[in-house]
Amino acid sequence: MLSRLLKSPKPISSLRRLSLTTQKNVIFKSFAKAVPTPSGSFAQYMMKQMWKHYLRDPQKTAIVNVASPSQKMTYGDIYLQSLSVASFLHQNDFRHGSVAAVVLPNCCQYVPIIMGIGLTGGITTPASPIYTEAELTTQFNDSQAKIVFCLDLFLDATLEAVEKSPSVKKVVVLRAFPDSIALPENPMVIDYLDVKKVIPETDHSMIEINEERDMFILPYSSGTTGAPKGVMLTHKNLSTTVVNFDHAMAHDVFGDFDPPYDGFNESQLIFMPFYHIFGFGSLMGALNLGATIATMPKLDLELYCKTVQDYKIRAAMVVPPVMVAFAKHSCVDEYDMSSLEILVSGAAPLGKETIDMVKKRLPNLKHVFQGWGMTEVCMIATIPSLKNPTKPDSVGRLMPGFEMRIVDPSTGKSCNKNEIGEIWLRGKQIMLGYLNRPQSTAECLDDEGWLHTGDIGYADDTHQVFIVDRMKELIKVSGYQVPPAELESLMLTHPKIKDVAVIGIPNERKGEVPRAFVVKSGDVTEQEIEEFVASKVAPYKKLRGGVVFIDEIPKSPAGKILRRVLKEQK
Repeated sequence: MLSRLLKSPKPISSLRRLSLTTQKNVIFKSFAKAVPTPSGSFAQYMMKQMWKHYLRDPQKTAIVNVASPSQKMTYGDIYLQSLSVASFLHQNDFRHGSVAAVVLPNCCQYVPIIMGIGLTGGITTPASPIYTEAELTTQFNDSQAKIVFCLDLFLDATLEAVEKSPSVKKVVVLRAFPDSIALPENPMVIDYLDVKKVIPETDHSMIEINEERDMFILPYSSGTTGAPKGVMLTHKNLSTTVVNFDHAMAHDVFGDFDPPYDGFNESQLIFMPFYHIFGFGSLMGALNLGATIATMPKLDLELYCKTVQDYKIRAAMVVPPVMVAFAKHSCVDEYDMSSLEILVSGAAPLGKETIDMVKKRLPNLKHVFQGWGMTEVCMIATIPSLKNPTKPDSVGRLMPGFEMRIVDPSTGKSCNKNEIGEIWLRGKQIMLGYLNRPQSTAECLDDEGWLHTGDIGYADDTHQVFIVDRMKELIKVSGYQVPPAELESLMLTHPKIKDVAVIGIPNERKGEVPRAFVVKSGDVTEQEIEEFVASKVAPYKKLRGGVVFIDEIPKSPAGKILRRVLKEQK
């Protein structure tokens, strides 16, 4: 259906208006019932879950850094260390509503730090450890962070940012290695080893939490389409997402595992950054189930494949760059990945062609699914289902608790099934808004609670959702709209193209035309690529903007193509 709509001789805007006169407000709802969610503090709920896991198996590994396997923690370790972090924070005048910035790569200590912050009624604002001093300064000041947790390897940039951030009172430093260099003699700097020694002394269960209004986490959006903004996510947002996500994955996605899926006895491989909502949500979901979490500070494909082999990973959450690597990288053949039965890809659109290539490389795969979400919906909004099979290019159906409208952006009227428009969402997982940005909040979150996602897509007759592209990224060629993701998916089938990104560039006659930035994996010319695409698409989708060869496609940590970077260098 998608290819037929996009190759129609009429512009998409015309297609969208076909039935507007007969449809007023077409609202799609989830077929699945929502799971009862815990009330009150999300941190308190998670602490109870982890204590339960500890009692079930005191020796069970909760999380391990596979890049340095001696770094691991049990659920009991996490529980006790979380209480120490919370007491340390309380001793340093960190209270309900205070903000702590966590500037760390994936590591075992990430969990007790965010739990300790949450137990005080405080808010975690996660940031990338490779942020520059300017980027950290912006986030520290915008969030009014009071305490910063960082790694010693990135301490210099952190302290430079702290000097320009009056709200920050303490910097807690984690050591990358036991024999790391001595910390600077600075009254603001505290060794995390000392934090771990704090004896818990405060009853944090007495702290009152307004689950609907109090923030648990304040992630900053990636900025792929603009400046990063603090996304206010509440305790209710997190609890609703985590329990429904875990239930849906266990019953709908992993339903045909043999032996049956058991979260407590599974190992989950999470490489996505914990400071990104995809990684953070996956981490919380795995902790809720009591799984053993294998993580790594940054993506290393060879280590990833080895971990699948060593931990017998049966299902994995991935992003498109990993799928492309599975399809094309030689190291996939060097490890036994036969345990892998299901892959679920998110964060950016994934073409059917890439899925087919991955299935050929990993013949034991039963399913490759796609999900869809964003920071503003607390990770995920749609999910696939084995009970109601999804089409390869679908991102599944709505998660429990969500409502959806497809809206013509030019008229504001609802679209019917199979008509393309902007996706709007409503539900208990939707953010409060953007911190300190009432205008930006009003632009995407209306008075009726609908989040205007900026993603273009449609729902078919069975309520499966299909994502076409970001509204701001569609290339407008003579009135026709060309989704970059469609051309990228096609070009990745070329044996000599390793990676690709497509943007629109100005054209006096047509408005915009597509240009491809290509990473080669063999000897290929611009003309060969242009002819390859021209032979497979409608005339208005041809690469009339040309082909540019580059060494690497710029991407966010979540795998989204940073098209703004390409537009700046075109």
